[in-house]
Amino acid sequence: MAVAVPGKPALCTFAEHANKPMRTFQISVETAPDGHNQYLAVLWRACGSAFTPLSAIGNEAATCTRERHGNIIEALAVGRVRDQIFTVTLGTSIKDDMVLTPAMLKMKIGIAAEQVSGNLY
Repeated sequence: MAVAVPGKPALCTFAEHANKPMRTFQISVETAPDGHNQYLAVLWRACGSAFTPLSAIGNEAATCTRERHGNIIEALAVGRVRDQIFTVTLGTSIKDDMVLTPAMLKMKIGIAAEQVSGNLY
């Protein structure tokens, strides 16, 4: 089991490979002495101003989607439970992915954020 300590995030990454294209799921948890300000910094780095607040998840949470390297589509959730900042990322590099469509990414990232937040309480 990974344990978050100040300055070093605990990180779990899961990947499903089908040759080069793949699907990924990643959870990161970091303990921060100034939880609210650190949450805002992580949120800004991950999403910029293009985020949507998630209600009833931890103390604060938001989600966004982004494209990386032109062919990876990711949904992210960033949240805070007391002094713990969590980031959940779900992505696919499969062109026209029939399983992780953009709508499915948005739905699943909210569910994942809710589960992570609940486990941090």
